[in-house]
Amino acid sequence: MKSNSTEESDSSSVEFEDHIDISLLPDKKHHRRKRIRDSKFVCGIWQMFGGKNAAYGVATAVLLVSVFLIVAFARPSSSYETANKNSRKNSRYEQAKNPSSLGHGKEQKGSHSLRLPRHLAPIEYLLYLHPDLTNFDFSGKVDILLLCHETSTNITLHVGTKMDYFDVAVARVEGENILETLTVTETSRLPGEMVVISLATELQKGSHYFLVMKFKSKLSRGLAGFYLSKYRASGETRYLATTHFEPTDARNAFPCFDEPNMKAKFTIVITREKRHVALANMPLNYTEGCNSDVELCTDHFQKSVEMSTYLVAFVVCDFKSITNTTSRGVQVSVWAPPEQIDQGQFALDVAVEVLEYYEQKFKVDYPLPKQDLIAIPDFSAGAMENWGLITYRLTSLLYDEGKSSDSNKQWVAVVVAHELAHQWFGNLVTMEWWNDLWLNEGFASFMENVGVRHVHPEWKMMDQFFLDKFQVAMGLDQLSNSHPIMAEVRDPAEISSLFDSISYDKGAAIIRMLEDVLGSKLFFKGLQNYLNKYKFSNAETNDLWQCLTDEVKESGVNLDVRKMMTTWTSQMGFPVINVTVRRDANGKSMLHYQQERFLVHPDTRSPSDSAYRWVIPLTYVTQQNPSERHVQLLERQAGDVLLRGVSPDATGNSWIKMNAGQSGYYRVNYDEGNWNNLKKQLNSDHTKLLGADRAGLLNDALNLARAGNLDYDLALGLTDYLSQEQEYVPWISALNGLAYFATQFSTYDMERNTQHYRIYKLYILHQIHRIASELGWEETDQDPHLKRYLRATILHLASDYEDVFPEDRPKLLENTREALRQFDGWLNGGKPIRPNLRNVVYSVGVKYADEQTWTEVFRRFQAEKVATEKRKLMYALTSSRNPGILKRLLRYSLDPGKIRSQDSVAVINSIAHNPEGRIMAWEFVQQNYDLLFKRYGTGSFEFSRLIKATTAHFNTEKKLEDVKSFFENKDTGSGKLAVLQSLESIKANIKWLKAYRHTVVAWLQDFVSSHVHLPINNPHHPVHVTSLDERYKYGRP
Repeated sequence: MKSNSTEESDSSSVEFEDHIDISLLPDKKHHRRKRIRDSKFVCGIWQMFGGKNAAYGVATAVLLVSVFLIVAFARPSSSYETANKNSRKNSRYEQAKNPSSLGHGKEQKGSHSLRLPRHLAPIEYLLYLHPDLTNFDFSGKVDILLLCHETSTNITLHVGTKMDYFDVAVARVEGENILETLTVTETSRLPGEMVVISLATELQKGSHYFLVMKFKSKLSRGLAGFYLSKYRASGETRYLATTHFEPTDARNAFPCFDEPNMKAKFTIVITREKRHVALANMPLNYTEGCNSDVELCTDHFQKSVEMSTYLVAFVVCDFKSITNTTSRGVQVSVWAPPEQIDQGQFALDVAVEVLEYYEQKFKVDYPLPKQDLIAIPDFSAGAMENWGLITYRLTSLLYDEGKSSDSNKQWVAVVVAHELAHQWFGNLVTMEWWNDLWLNEGFASFMENVGVRHVHPEWKMMDQFFLDKFQVAMGLDQLSNSHPIMAEVRDPAEISSLFDSISYDKGAAIIRMLEDVLGSKLFFKGLQNYLNKYKFSNAETNDLWQCLTDEVKESGVNLDVRKMMTTWTSQMGFPVINVTVRRDANGKSMLHYQQERFLVHPDTRSPSDSAYRWVIPLTYVTQQNPSERHVQLLERQAGDVLLRGVSPDATGNSWIKMNAGQSGYYRVNYDEGNWNNLKKQLNSDHTKLLGADRAGLLNDALNLARAGNLDYDLALGLTDYLSQEQEYVPWISALNGLAYFATQFSTYDMERNTQHYRIYKLYILHQIHRIASELGWEETDQDPHLKRYLRATILHLASDYEDVFPEDRPKLLENTREALRQFDGWLNGGKPIRPNLRNVVYSVGVKYADEQTWTEVFRRFQAEKVATEKRKLMYALTSSRNPGILKRLLRYSLDPGKIRSQDSVAVINSIAHNPEGRIMAWEFVQQNYDLLFKRYGTGSFEFSRLIKATTAHFNTEKKLEDVKSFFENKDTGSGKLAVLQSLESIKANIKWLKAYRHTVVAWLQDFVSSHVHLPINNPHHPVHVTSLDERYKYGRP
């Protein structure tokens, strides 16, 4: 660490003089050369600003020494070639409607590209920042070293529209100790948050330049860019400044080349108050100031590796930390508010173990000396993978053993593993452009399960993979308004819209499918080659496929990975394989197959859908040998293949289960005989089929029936056996498939005063009665992880749905009574509730609560210090049946003093899932659309969720017209595709009710009549199943 006295001594003796060697001066005006004596080259930068700020001195000198080394030893075609190669995409922005002009720049009209020009490439940034947590603003200066690839007279980079920039200077680096300053003639703003700096003379190809800019802005009150967060401690409000840059918000913190393939090294210097601590991507190098007479300190951080701007991060706060070290010496720390740091130990333990596991798995060492994980009180996403400084929502990092559930614990482990996977997939190797976002998110979403499986094998993470990834992705991808994994970006808001289940969950699903085909060893060997080849650089999807293809060929396997996987990344949707088993003329068992794009709403099919074709790794098991798995690659639209493992005598009399283990991203529709054979197996001994296979059968059948591809009598008949089911994954799969009935019937009944939803509830209550009784309300420490999950789900359904029973039948209300008993004990007697059952108890208690009780629960919600407990109470508050209370909560949702902005959308969405709040939630969005759009509409995936949650369930022509007309003249930003998806869903809901309502209700009524001895027409007001999680309707305590 360099002492403060040394710094002052150096800066006090700075001198410079003009170079007098006339022969070296070009014969051009606007050029001015300066030679700086010895190491005082730093004066060239100071001269641009007319000052000698000591805080900037040493760091600038270090940067300039690096420049000399770069100029002396590097060629433009070598180390910069990969990191700064020209864009391979031709996407365009639509011109912004209201571009603003700030600083010295004036707006420049005309069309322009979405991408920055490539005549200049950033090599290194020296970034100075001073966030003021008293006035809630920040100022700074950035020195950017540039390499010129093509001659030009301007520099174009990104500067946020709310940022004021000034004192722009440009200088050419001619050699050791020589700078040639260039005259800036004009700066102009372009739409797309770009600034053009015009120069009087040309930038020369192969030369290095310095761009220096000062800037200032307000700390954002949103959740992106460089923004303000706050929390309460010891009765006072405390503030922190933090960042979230992905995808395009680094430009709102400092002027930069804000594109993922314009990588550079970063040296960050932060001035802060003495009572705070500053964190950045790299470890602290040294601090100056901070003596008793100075209130401000300046922290100088080590230079980073080459990385993209969206991964830069810095935080100024008063947090505390706990630390551990990996076996290779990487320092891992968890940071949190002082009163909550004790909740960080679990995340720290997981992080150390997963980081070491990934190094071993990828055969590439984590390249930084430290990894910080910090809990941010206000945070839009679950976490952000900033290299060396990962930022988290509190619930994604902190775990309190006394109040957090097993679900909360798993979520922390999953998010930690996800973000650490990004340190390789996204940070070390970054997608070339946002159309390949899935290379980041798909792999992180796949590895999160792999990483947590390593730490907690008893959690059966790969069993959960089918629910968490395959089903979630298919639910979106079976719409005609889905999008391919590799999606072109034509508008700035579309970048944010790519952060959806397709990039994350479908990406993970097809990776899982490929691993299953290649085998884990070969698959990871290919990934190791990919990471080593493109580390510290950028890659496209085809680069990945080529690395895997090369590895496969080297192993002697005849498979073109690129050819196969391109069919899954370049096309939207997924196939359904229609199969028929029969004997050929020689008596051999043959499988006839025909593939087509599966659309859950078949009326949306277009002629182009018939051209869809995938290379499908079809797997199957047979009744004769259910443990022997067979694989067949299907490359044609239709054809016949020989079935192995099936004796000719058994053809037609035994079952075959395709997509064995549910590792393939496709659905299967069998001939009627095979469906019936599978149904018989489920009813006689369902354990002959793996839990994943049972889950897949139920999910496929219910969705095929919904699409009109399978009779509902057959699909619902497969659920007959459910009362015998004991496993978590099949149960959740079934409930997720059946949930469509709950949504449609509850909405339908509200407007028509029918009893469809009540009949559905009675059906569910019968099916879960046995498992609910066996699980009971008593939890033991020996209960397996997924058994605890299942108990919470089943008891929640039972407690909620028992409102269909008459009040004079108390034995039928046993779960509701138990939930209310525990709620009363907690509310009035201070009796603790087991963490895994709190969602159930809180929800049921609030459902039946009066306004006074609801107000007390809300007070406890606001006062709660444990983030996971606070979130449980928040969701429970949306369970009320009182319309006045729900309207009150909707108003609170936009009041940051009552509900944090990060939670506003979640509250509105949860109220929309409550039939009592369904209409009012949509009306609330309409009334407050401008504010909601301002907060979330242009850079947040939350906006898409909001649109779909408040509209997609509607099923009347009136509501269809209402939603359509409302959005016709609205700017929908990142929710553009969500609007199309909602309109598609509403139209399909209307058609489904007309086509299948009577069939389904008749089947359910027959079932209830024969199993439940209660009057069907007993009037009772239907209520809702409270959403337990933002992503899943069922399955998380």
